[in-house]
Amino acid sequence: MFSKIILSENEINEVIRKINKLPYYFMKYIENPSEELIILAIKKWARCIQWINNPTDEMKLLAIKSAGPMVTVNPILKYINNPTDEMVSIALKKDKDTITCIDNPTDKVKREAIKYHPEAIFHIENPTYELMLESSRALDSVSYKNLIPKLENMTEDIQFLIIHQKVLDIEYIENPTEKVQIEAVKQDADAIYYIKNPTDATKLEFIKQKKWSGVNLDTFDEILNEKTFSQDRSKFKYLKNPSTEIQLKAVKWQGTLIRYIENPTDEVKLEAVKQNGKSIQYIKNPTDEIKLAAINANGNSIQYIENATDEMKFNAIEQSAFSIQYIKSPTNEMKLMAIRKNTASIQYIKSIAEEIQLEIIRKDASLISYIEIPCDAATFEVIKQDVKNVLFVKKLTDESKKFLCEKYKMPKELLSILLKERISMIHKCSLPWILDFEEIQEFISEIYKADIEDIKKLGNDIYLEILDDNIDNIAYIPKSNEKLQLLALSRYNDEMQLIHNPTSNAIKMFLGLTE
Repeated sequence: MFSKIILSENEINEVIRKINKLPYYFMKYIENPSEELIILAIKKWARCIQWINNPTDEMKLLAIKSAGPMVTVNPILKYINNPTDEMVSIALKKDKDTITCIDNPTDKVKREAIKYHPEAIFHIENPTYELMLESSRALDSVSYKNLIPKLENMTEDIQFLIIHQKVLDIEYIENPTEKVQIEAVKQDADAIYYIKNPTDATKLEFIKQKKWSGVNLDTFDEILNEKTFSQDRSKFKYLKNPSTEIQLKAVKWQGTLIRYIENPTDEVKLEAVKQNGKSIQYIKNPTDEIKLAAINANGNSIQYIENATDEMKFNAIEQSAFSIQYIKSPTNEMKLMAIRKNTASIQYIKSIAEEIQLEIIRKDASLISYIEIPCDAATFEVIKQDVKNVLFVKKLTDESKKFLCEKYKMPKELLSILLKERISMIHKCSLPWILDFEEIQEFISEIYKADIEDIKKLGNDIYLEILDDNIDNIAYIPKSNEKLQLLALSRYNDEMQLIHNPTSNAIKMFLGLTE
């Protein structure tokens, strides 16, 4: 078997003549392409560079210049060792992600990357302050806010630059100066929500902008909270010390908002988990009442509960069978309850009792593949239901093997059923399966005590039938012989990319070098 072949001079010339009829990946099958063939291939498909051994600088440069628009320069550069400065410069102009393909880029390369594509700053490890500042001047506001957290110890000038670009990005400035705070509130009064600790002067500016009367610094936070929450609940997380009344309204609307409340009361906690059981993950030391309320709202919230009682565990399973995966040491009763509620929950259950195994496989034989150690009775039961269920069984009992041999006197009959079913399962995306094609053949060899090579010959005959049904099935045959490969290529030449380990003759047929 060959992955690459050596061609004669005449054959290479023939490939050059037919190059426009070949797909881009043809080069990976040729061991000794001529320079002319390489240049033609790279001009047509830049990605061909990946299959060239020791390409010249001329070839590398050509690949970078030929890249795009369908294939960007970024993946092409990954195939080029030791690119020259000229190559890097061209690549940087063409693709903002080029910097990610360059090991240990110099400061010059970093500056050049930012010059052409300011967003390249996000791909530079430990960028200098100067580089970040240089890129920030050209970035749009959406990209810019991602850069702000990297700008430590910002000067006031930089802070002004940020809020003039997008005022609400003041949220990302750790300690904005008072001047910056006031300027932000002047531009947009709502900026006050994004300032962690607004100064008194900033609050007064906000009152001025909103034209509030009768509000002073002593009543500011209370009135701001009330007005804000009544107008826009989504701003709750920005409120400073909201009242219990506002807290209750917030968690009844969206339970997970409790994460923004310091030291919530039990009443607030209870309302939060009633609205969203998973809110309990943000509650420290919840009471049993709160735990049960969370589970009753969402069974899967038991994953956030320590030392759950049996009552809590049963309630969780009643709400969601899949909550069994979060329950430590579930009882047989809990396991059976989960499986009866939803058979798919079996994949999260270990050590399943025999009577439970039998109950579930009678409903769905394929579930036996999820059972860590299936009992002999369950194994035999699924085989009796349908011989195709062999594909789901990890280990057959002697009784099951005897049953199969008696039912199918000739190994080819059983082999055909299993191989075709395996293909059918792939097309249907049926999961799970246990045996692959080679394992099926080994299994047939074992139970019929037949030579494995004889079974493989039978398998090849069956594969021909499978290809007759759908030629694309060649992709699923791991060790297809030459006869199968040539059949696939005779139907459709592009089947080559689906063939594992093509033979020399198959490659020549693909390249158009055979009659």
